[in-house]
Amino acid sequence: VVIAYFGVLYASKRPDVLLRTTRALHQRGVKARLLICGDFLWDKPRDREAFLALASELGVADWLDFRGRIDDEGELMATLSAADVFLLPFTDGISTRRGSFQAVSQLAIPLVSTEAERQDEFALAPALKAKIENPATVLCPVDATPERFADAVLAAQARKTEAIGVDLARLWDEAALAHLSFYEQLQKA
Repeated sequence: VVIAYFGVLYASKRPDVLLRTTRALHQRGVKARLLICGDFLWDKPRDREAFLALASELGVADWLDFRGRIDDEGELMATLSAADVFLLPFTDGISTRRGSFQAVSQLAIPLVSTEAERQDEFALAPALKAKIENPATVLCPVDATPERFADAVLAAQARKTEAIGVDLARLWDEAALAHLSFYEQLQKA
């Protein structure tokens, strides 16, 4: 199982949970590889060192494919396409403002993340709401254990054929049209 993460890594994105979930899967006999497309903040170089040390300590360093930042969008999307499941364990829940979520939502690949803080988080973004409500998306409580995330990874992967991708270009077009409509109404007022 290739578990992928995309985005900048820092405490609220819980990079340790990525490693601990990979270990939990290995403890169940599942050959899980963790693919990281992104990196730690440039001004915190010790965070990457600590992450790699934890990978060694947990016995998953050989199962870690740390690609770092990939600037070429085509190369990035091709690399992310190798994933079986995306894992985004946000401490504040999944939301429409998360660029990493928006990026991986374009691919018809299962997703595991954390429950949104607000029930209406996706009310104004029907396409992203469809991704969240898809059977191949599993949301865990923010305080879920790595074992619970491992369960979610396996559950999401089992529904892989049902996964959907979101057309972000269409979403931007819809946003632009909504803004134009708003401005037209302001002019009429």
